[in-house]
Amino acid sequence: MSSTMASENTFSLGKRVVDPFRSCLTPKMVEALVCSSDWLRTEGFNFYKEPMEDEIELYNKCEEIEI
Repeated sequence: MSSTMASENTFSLGKRVVDPFRSCLTPKMVEALVCSSDWLRTEGFNFYKEPMEDEIELYNKCEEIEI
């Protein structure tokens, strides 16, 4: 029975609707959002810790990149 349900879910759109905002995301941006989501959900992540020097350098380099 579970294999039937799995295949139904595979071919069903259900409530997964692509709105105008999501349809304009580039593949690179989708990848960045997925990676960010995974990173933020890790158990050891703490929003309140002081950033390390290498994290600050990376942030500054990212800010310099033109999109």
